[in-house]
Amino acid sequence: MLHLLDALAARVDARTRALFIMNPSMPSGGVLDADDWAAVAELCERHDLWLIYNAAMERILYDRRPYLHPAGLPGMRDRTLTVGSVSKEYRMIGWRVGWVVGPAAVLADVAKVGIYNVVTGVGIGQPGALAALTAADEAEDVAASVRCWERRRGAVLETLRDYPVRPAAGGWSLLVDTRPMGLTARELQGRLLARAEVAATPMDAWGGPEAEYRLRLVFSNEPVARLQGLRDRFARVL
Repeated sequence: MLHLLDALAARVDARTRALFIMNPSMPSGGVLDADDWAAVAELCERHDLWLIYNAAMERILYDRRPYLHPAGLPGMRDRTLTVGSVSKEYRMIGWRVGWVVGPAAVLADVAKVGIYNVVTGVGIGQPGALAALTAADEAEDVAASVRCWERRRGAVLETLRDYPVRPAAGGWSLLVDTRPMGLTARELQGRLLARAEVAATPMDAWGGPEAEYRLRLVFSNEPVARLQGLRDRFARVL
């Protein structure tokens, strides 16, 4: 991931005030390791930056990757804002309940931003989120879900092993490189939907020099048996 961190560092200038990082990332499923986080911390220290850390998927890690939190690095506790949510790890999409953890000195300002920019959650939302967070089996529940998602990710990697798939190290989705197929992601997406009944998402609207050749496959809610049919569905349109 070194070249990506170099690209990130190259974009920091005198106007930069914060880095926003999601780990695992979406849509790629990329995960920062200890060296990556050390490089991020050094960048924040050198330029006096805040780190806004999107932690909504932070425990959805595969292949026995260790859980790491950037606020635990030297000098990062007082410059990290951790943004959490029940949407991902707790499978409570649509509940729209989250939180921010950070230095007490800035949380009043964070709360003010929230008041004017966040839709107020419905009455059942916060008690429901509290129940999920404080359940006696909370940790095992999340771990069991991660094991399920890892099996689903494995099914995608196995069935599409002959295609240019970028393995996800965590998260809910992964990317297919459509360039070797001679198609843009949007062209392949259209074929898959029309001819093979596969819903995928072209990443051209996400920006970046290669975004038009990145197709996202979300495997979080599909059983392994259905995912194993992707090979035949891809073959049907190529």
